[in-house]
Amino acid sequence: GGGGGPPFPKSDAFERARELYLLAKHNKHLSANLLLGSLYHAVGDDAESLRYYKLGADEAGCNESSYYVGVYYQEVEESWDLAIPYFERAAKDDRADAQFALSQALMQQAKKRYMSWEIPGKSPVPRAMYWARRAVATESSSVSSPSSDGLAQHYLTQMINLMRTRCAGCDAIDEDGFDKKCSRCKASFYCSRECQKNHWRAGHKIDCCDAYILG
Repeated sequence: GGGGGPPFPKSDAFERARELYLLAKHNKHLSANLLLGSLYHAVGDDAESLRYYKLGADEAGCNESSYYVGVYYQEVEESWDLAIPYFERAAKDDRADAQFALSQALMQQAKKRYMSWEIPGKSPVPRAMYWARRAVATESSSVSSPSSDGLAQHYLTQMINLMRTRCAGCDAIDEDGFDKKCSRCKASFYCSRECQKNHWRAGHKIDCCDAYILG
């Protein structure tokens, strides 16, 4: 549920489930906090839902709980600073939905903080593209991973098409796209070798990371 209205009334079925999950928690069942978080989410109690998801993430190391904490901070509080560390935990566990969410969150965080994705030394683009590529790879290789339902592939294609049309070094635009790109991150495109060298010195050396290579 959303963060505004009162929770829905809690039924007898809710109370029975709650008792069972609390017993599981007492017996240190690793998924108990996740189940309690999901139970409270289903009745619109965001505060209790978040509390149990955070317990699952922080105490039990449950990456599914980490993903849901990230979703809460992103969608309810619109705090990407808080969401990103939780998405990162879940993304490293090869959850395609978390990898896709992390890619988007990195871009949104920079847009909110700097009003731009393109400031050298503060650009999220290489890391965001890394996680978008990894989400696509996870979806294609794993039937068990929670999926982004193909959104990651669409998002990655859009991101590459957008970045290719602008020289990261001088802001020149070419609607057909520039072919020269950073050989390491494969996320920054250039009109010339000189622009690439200038961009590296201006701060791309801070932003750059190894690309995730799709097979």
